Order: sequence, then C-alpha cells, then structure tokens
Amino acid sequence: MGKLKVAFFDFTSCNGCLLSMINHPEFVEVVSHVELADFRLVRSLKVEGPFDVSFVEGYPGDSHEIERLKKIREQSNMLVALGACACTGSIQSIRNFFDLEEAANYVYKGVKKDIAEVKPLDAYVEVDFYLPGCPASGAEAVQTLKALLVGRKPEIPMHAVCVECKLRETECVLVQGIPCLGPVTRGGCGAPCPAAGYFCDGCRGPCSDPNVASEVEILRKLLGKEEIVRLFRRYASLKEAFKEVAEGKVE
Repeated sequence: MGKLKVAFFDFTSCNGCLLSMINHPEFVEVVSHVELADFRLVRSLKVEGPFDVSFVEGYPGDSHEIERLKKIREQSNMLVALGACACTGSIQSIRNFFDLEEAANYVYKGVKKDIAEVKPLDAYVEVDFYLPGCPASGAEAVQTLKALLVGRKPEIPMHAVCVECKLRETECVLVQGIPCLGPVTRGGCGAPCPAAGYFCDGCRGPCSDPNVASEVEILRKLLGKEEIVRLFRRYASLKEAFKEVAEGKVE
C-alpha cells in the first residue's frame, strides 16, 4: 500500500492555521509518512491530484476561488476545513452585515472587484472534518492527520470550552465579571484564553446544543446589547446557533 497523498491549500485567509500546523513539533515527523502533493508554504513543487486528503484554510473570496475549491473537492477523497475562516467564515464574515459594494469601496476604491459574500467551505462543497479555531490548533491538526494515516476517524470535541476550564482548574472568568463565550463555544483548544485571564471570544464556533439564551442573559449583566451582538458576530455569525444574536435580535 502506498503513502497517503495529502495536499494543503489556502484561500482568502492569513495562513495562520497552516503556520500553526507547521510549527507543531510533530509536524515534520508525521508529514514524512505521507506523499506531500501540494503545500505552498513548505515547497514550490506541486503534484497533481487526485488526493486522498486535502486540508483547506480560508474561504473562497471570489468566483475564481469558488471554482478552484470545487475542483479540489472533486479531486479529494476527504476534505478537512482548517480554521475558523474555513469552518464558520470567521472575522471576515462581519463584512456580510454591511453593503458589500460599500465595504469593498472603503478598502479598494476605484478598483474593479469580483468579491463573493463571505461563506464557509461547506456552503459550496461537502466537508468531511472540521478543525475550528483562530488559528486552528496545530496539535489538533497533526492528531487529525495521524488518525487518517492509520485509517481511524479523527476525534474532534464538541463539548463547551467550560469543560476544559474545569479540567485544568481554571477559575471561571464569568464569575470574575469578565464577559466570556466559553459556555456556548466548542472546546478542543485546551481553554488557553481563560487560563491566561482572558475571555473566550468564540473562535471555535458553537458547541453542541449551546444554550445561547442563557448565555445572553448572563452577558446582559456585563455588557450592553451592541457589545453582545459584536461578540457573537466576531467568528461564527453564519452558524445557526449564533445567527439570531449576531443579527441583533437580543431581548
């Protein structure tokens, strides 16, 4: 049996998720066991598809990228969405709450533009596995690749960040009066932000069955309506669980 043929692609994004993966101490060892078909940040040599697994960072920002994504999907047995932009639209999706032409002209005035509405990968193609986060966890990405190497389905957590705060005995920042989306945000990151005294701002998107109404009720004691809306818009405004609050429907 030959090596798994793996490709890494990036679309409209900052490349932070791929860099997070590259910087993981096990990455070089793990990737030595695959046929590296395409990875722009690592080498210029490219091997044409089909691919066994494609990791994709970013979202398709124009019609050309949308077509490129569809072609990658056609050539890939499995497709992994890497990072918040690919999984939920991330910070860039805030643009959807403004007139697209107006937003584009603010930055690129007088330039002819082909700009797509911000949508995650699964708005255009089927996604097999999601590795959320801004950036995505390098450890989680490497573990996913290791699982696929041995033919095992990756275990990607869906519990809330709060679970991980409890496991590492971190004092709840909400109890300290710091606004936090940990109760409704998907864990798997190890909860580094609350451990550092900072709030979870929801970069991994909603956890399974989040109680958003209860979260908003708690946040109302700490923030005004506008601040709550901005918090829910930041990373996962396109996800159904967060969409209503992100659209400003806060009692």
